[in-house]
Amino acid sequence: MTELTNRVVPVAGSVNLRELGGIPTADGHRIVPKQILRSGSLSGVTEQGKAQLWDYGVRIVIDFRSKSETIMAPDQLPGRVHYYHDPVYAMTAGDQDSAWQRVKNFFNHSERSRAADFDYAPGLAGLYQQIILDPFSQHAYSFMFQQMLANTTPGHSVVFHCAAGKDRTGMGAGLIEKALGVSDELITQDYLLTNLVLGGMSDAEIAKYLQDPHVDERINKMNLMMGESDAMPGIFQAIDTVYGSFAAFWRDALRLSDQDLADLKHHYLE
Repeated sequence: MTELTNRVVPVAGSVNLRELGGIPTADGHRIVPKQILRSGSLSGVTEQGKAQLWDYGVRIVIDFRSKSETIMAPDQLPGRVHYYHDPVYAMTAGDQDSAWQRVKNFFNHSERSRAADFDYAPGLAGLYQQIILDPFSQHAYSFMFQQMLANTTPGHSVVFHCAAGKDRTGMGAGLIEKALGVSDELITQDYLLTNLVLGGMSDAEIAKYLQDPHVDERINKMNLMMGESDAMPGIFQAIDTVYGSFAAFWRDALRLSDQDLADLKHHYLE
């Protein structure tokens, strides 16, 4: 339980901006630092923060928020960063007709119904299951992976984010970590770490909390805040049930080939 550390990146005006770099995989590798970052809103980033983002290597930003969220609170980014609006929720995408047409094209002009009979879990886990099995959300996460595959320059980072950096971002991080071979236990820990960051704990308090050997007590405390410990296992269970395996999910839902998955590991693991 001490494998996961804080990894918050200090950028002025950012919210819940964290490295995936340093997270270990089940086979002994680690995610390369300064390549993949997750975040909450970047709308409050200051001029100093913009310089910090650029100096850190941020070159691609993927915004999972709705159109209205981006209008009300646009990202504040260095001018040379490539910004992509990639909404995860279909109902908030803005132009519904063109958005759904892109998804239909992605799935060869057919709407998928594989999850029609799936028995969703209660609570937050069930909501996440609905999102991860929704073709619109799958299209959004597929785009995220395609941008990662295109980011082959060492030291250049991809940042993906929503508003708080918990739900849409948490699922995106979970998928990335799963594709790179991180254990389900550490994926859940990384997801729940948002509760500590947004809960106002200092770096020292978070480090102490992560070293607490009383696993059940810590997870219960996290559950009292925001994220729930069964949320990540819930989406993995939904994928296994509906697609039969993650191999089928990568191929059929996110349009990732075996070579794509191998390239992701080659670029993002050390």
